[in-house]
Amino acid sequence: MGFLDKAINSVNAAIDTSSSKLDETIEVEKLESKIREEKKIIDNLYTEIGVEYYNNSKEKSKDHKTKMDEDIVKIDEAKKIIDELQAKIEDLKAKEKEKRDNIRAEKDAKNKAIDEGDGRY
Repeated sequence: MGFLDKAINSVNAAIDTSSSKLDETIEVEKLESKIREEKKIIDNLYTEIGVEYYNNSKEKSKDHKTKMDEDIVKIDEAKKIIDELQAKIEDLKAKEKEKRDNIRAEKDAKNKAIDEGDGRY
């Protein structure tokens, strides 16, 4: 019966590990999508700054500087959001890896108990 118990234990651990990895992948993709959105905002702001700079240079006016300064602040804010999202991704990956490591350790402990004839499992 030990072999069957170990097989069941291994299958259950594999399912739990796969589920954990799938959850991680879904959450990471959501966060990476938000990062792509922020990068697109930054690209658009860079374009706006370029247009403002061109207009400012052409017209020799300082009126456009205020708009450029506002866009620069928006870029810095978007970069901060990107950094926060990337930190969340790293944290999520670390937590999910720890969860999978715990699943494997529990599986190994159960298999060891089965091998030793311990009736707990």
